[in-house]
Amino acid sequence: MSARGAVERIKGTNDIAGEQHRLRRFLRDTLARCYESYGYEGVEVPVLEHTELFSRKSGSDVVAKLYSFTDQSGRQVSLRPEFTASVIRLFVERGQSLPLPLRWYYEGPVFRYERPQRSRYRQFTQQGVELIGGSGPPADAEVLLLACRALQALGLERFRVVVGHVGVILQFLEHLRLSERVRTFLLSSLEDLSKRSKGTENVKLRLSELGLLGSEELDPELKSLLGLLDEGQARLVVRGLLSSMNLEFGGSRDPEEIVDRFMKKLRGSDQAERIGTALDFIARLARIKGSPASAFAKARALTAQFDLDPSSLEALRTAVDLVVECLGDESKVEVDFGLARGLAYYTGMVFEIHHADLPAGLQVCGGGRYDGLARATGAREDVPALGFAFGLERLAEALAAEKRTPFQGRTPATDTLVIAADASLQGRALQVAESLRRDGKVVEVDARGRSVKSNLGYANRRGIRRVVIVSDNGSEPGLYLVKDMATGEEKHVAICPA
Repeated sequence: MSARGAVERIKGTNDIAGEQHRLRRFLRDTLARCYESYGYEGVEVPVLEHTELFSRKSGSDVVAKLYSFTDQSGRQVSLRPEFTASVIRLFVERGQSLPLPLRWYYEGPVFRYERPQRSRYRQFTQQGVELIGGSGPPADAEVLLLACRALQALGLERFRVVVGHVGVILQFLEHLRLSERVRTFLLSSLEDLSKRSKGTENVKLRLSELGLLGSEELDPELKSLLGLLDEGQARLVVRGLLSSMNLEFGGSRDPEEIVDRFMKKLRGSDQAERIGTALDFIARLARIKGSPASAFAKARALTAQFDLDPSSLEALRTAVDLVVECLGDESKVEVDFGLARGLAYYTGMVFEIHHADLPAGLQVCGGGRYDGLARATGAREDVPALGFAFGLERLAEALAAEKRTPFQGRTPATDTLVIAADASLQGRALQVAESLRRDGKVVEVDARGRSVKSNLGYANRRGIRRVVIVSDNGSEPGLYLVKDMATGEEKHVAICPA
């Protein structure tokens, strides 16, 4: 509230009117036409969803910014922070029996409790696509290419696509048999690990604070021996060792508690070693970025060093090559294996599109592959899927930065004002306006009952090109005085009322 009691706009939101609204409409319509040319059809999902939909897989960063509340029925609900989870929920509820792939696009407001600043809002508008059931490099290439073509349809050229792949890291973490909690934490720390200065040390410190690193080390030979045994055999060996050392299990301590503690230390020590290996691999991979040729060569060498299956890398390389071939310009594509995005459901390729004239770190588009999200949302099985979303506010900024106003002339402003010289002629003025509209004119009718002089002043202020004055001054029926506001020329023109 202001000092005078007026209700003000909520911080972090925007009012859209006039030229901004015409621009917003141009963005929506142009993007939709581009999606439809690729075979995508529109869907709509609710603004309000059960909070659980987002807490399952969206990740801690998004969940922390939810606008959530308990409704009158006691249900925990949230304003949607993004569209993908809602679109996949729609697929799980109504689309599992449909032939795949499904190509859907959407548009509307989303809500996150961000700290308002340039290009960051608490309510903003997303428009994007989801390709559900598409797998392999052709599907990845289609989505990447569609995002680029949509920007070109808007008239934008100063953009750069940054592509990464979290699947390579997930494959390695699964190979190391790390817990889901550790895997999630390491993926969320990808940006830190890509920094050479103290990035890895900071991640290790947080791991230790969370109790995910063992603090005590066992004898390497004993640890190696016990690592060859299953849980039951290892417990028998530990009991035998303790007995041979003449340790009694008497007193208040349960013998199994002592064995449990030893086994926990064994597992913790082993996990600490595996986490160390993971940190080394991720940090080195996350620092690989550059042109496709250079980045893929370095990533291949690293995965070979760690004896990893290179198929994920090769699939991404194929998709990138397809996109570069279609664009005809490799300089528009950069590979960055430190790219993580903020959503926890990604499983493969991820990408962002940046514009040269927007602040660093702010993308106009982001997306990726999320093959496990459908099952996490209740589907019968995993369904390959991927998509992206544009932020319309940032697209508007990019257009302004490139000094492009392509919507002008496509969404015409008022070109004619019809006024009644007398209140008794208002009905005829409405009929004249309808006739002009049928001829393709954009027409306003005086809605305030102002004088002719006041209406002419209004037309000047609004930039309306001509004024039709409907009067009963003895002229022939169907002839009306038309004034050209630019030249001041006046003449009688025949207009047949509707």
